[in-house]
Amino acid sequence: MVKIFCEGSDDKKLIMKLLEHLKSESKIIDVNNVHFQQIILSPTKNFHGKDSILSEDYFNEIILKREKLLKVKKVLFLLDCDNINKNQKCGGCENTKKCLDKIKNLIQQKYPEIKIEYFLFNDNLEKYLLNTLADDIKNCFNDFTNCIQIENNKVIYSIYKGLYPNQPFDFSHQNFDELKNKLIWLFKGE
Repeated sequence: MVKIFCEGSDDKKLIMKLLEHLKSESKIIDVNNVHFQQIILSPTKNFHGKDSILSEDYFNEIILKREKLLKVKKVLFLLDCDNINKNQKCGGCENTKKCLDKIKNLIQQKYPEIKIEYFLFNDNLEKYLLNTLADDIKNCFNDFTNCIQIENNKVIYSIYKGLYPNQPFDFSHQNFDELKNKLIWLFKGE
C-alpha cells in the first residue's frame, strides 16, 4: 500500500486525474492501492492545513499513534511551498523541506522500511496549474489580472475553473514531468 499526504481536495483531484492519465499510458498499473491523508480541519485539536501535516504533534497524535502507516511501503508528500511571509516556520521551499525532513525522521524512527518522497508546488497548486495553460489562455488571464489588479492565484484559478469546468490540464506539459515521475516511483513495485 502507498500513501499520499496532501493539503486538500483540489490536490487529491489533480493526483487522481494524473494517476488515471498515467494508467492510460501504461506507466502505472493499479491506482486502487493508494490511500490519501488529507489535512482535515480539527477545531478541537487546532490542526490546520500544511502547518498540521508538518507538525510533529500532528504526526505523533494522528498518524503514528493510530498506526496509520501500518502496511504502507511508500509515502509521497504533496505540498505547497507557500509564501515565506505568510508562514515563517514552514513557508517557502527551503523551510518546507526542513520541516519535511523532521517528519521523515519521525516516520522512519517508527517505520524504517517506509520509503518517503515529496513534491513541492512552487508557491501553490493553483499557480502551478495556471502555469501549464496554453500561452494564449495564460496571456488572457495575465491581461485580465493586470486590468483588475488581482494577483491572487486562488482567485484566478477559481475563475478559470468557472469558465472552463471540463477543461482538462495538459499532462504532457513539462511542468508535470517531475510530479509524474514521483507518482511512477510511488507505484513501482506495488
